[in-house]
Amino acid sequence: MLRQANWPGAGLFQPGIKQVLENCKARYRFHVSEEQILEETVQLLATGKIVGWFRGAAEFGPRALGNRSLLASPWRPTSKRT
Repeated sequence: MLRQANWPGAGLFQPGIKQVLENCKARYRFHVSEEQILEETVQLLATGKIVGWFRGAAEFGPRALGNRSLLASPWRPTSKRT
């Protein structure tokens, strides 16, 4: 697993993330285990939901690896228009 120091962008820690989400009145859940994160992400995508993926520090440039992403099922007809 790559260390967070490999990404030069700003990172937010759990208290900061929680404050932003609450200010935006966003629905969210924090998970501690990698297994819980992946299991719920798969379930949400399978039911046509869009998932905001936020992990570690921000990335820049053409080789950004997905620490900040919006995930959607490619089989959902409206994914391209959402």
